[in-house]
Amino acid sequence: MTDAVADVCPHLRPFLRKLTEQGSIITRTDEAAWSNCALNVVLDKGPTLAQFRAAFDLPTGLKLWHNTDPHYDLENGLACETCKHSLSWPRLNSECSGT
Repeated sequence: MTDAVADVCPHLRPFLRKLTEQGSIITRTDEAAWSNCALNVVLDKGPTLAQFRAAFDLPTGLKLWHNTDPHYDLENGLACETCKHSLSWPRLNSECSGT
């Protein structure tokens, strides 16, 4: 595995460091993960979107996202619209039932 902390864009790096400090583990990195994502760093766990919003102020250009399509992993994430990099982690069951 590459050094995901070094490889991820500088806009997402502080958030990745904070999430790993809080106990999230990087499970893999995906290059060209989807059509508009050059690099995705996948974590084993992370906060709900509400918890993330309460804990972090997002600068312009970063966007929270979530996936509810059951054909793919149900995930939350944070994307950099400038660099096309992303962080992602599984959604909690309680989040999935509320969408």
